[in-house]
Amino acid sequence: MDILDDEKDRDYGRNVAVISYLWIVGWIIALVMNSQRRTELGSFHLRQALGLILLTIIIFWIVKIKFFLYLIYLAGVIYGVVRALNYQKEPLPGIGGLFQDWFKAL
Repeated sequence: MDILDDEKDRDYGRNVAVISYLWIVGWIIALVMNSQRRTELGSFHLRQALGLILLTIIIFWIVKIKFFLYLIYLAGVIYGVVRALNYQKEPLPGIGGLFQDWFKAL
């Protein structure tokens, strides 16, 4: 029995979403994958991951306690990956909604 096309799209979108959280290289790979076969879930998590990456880079140069920043980034990645694995489009607490607005072209 073949998998239905929408199930394939759903799994493809989940793969794109998870890969997008693998720092900059993973995000670029996910962007290319999503541009070849666009899914709503993939686009949502691409925006979340991009915002998280940019925020981390900006704060990295400001904050002296870099270990704390890594913990915040890791928490955001775990949050995003768990949501992606469960096919959920739930923004990061506090700032995720802004990422959806700022990067809506993705």
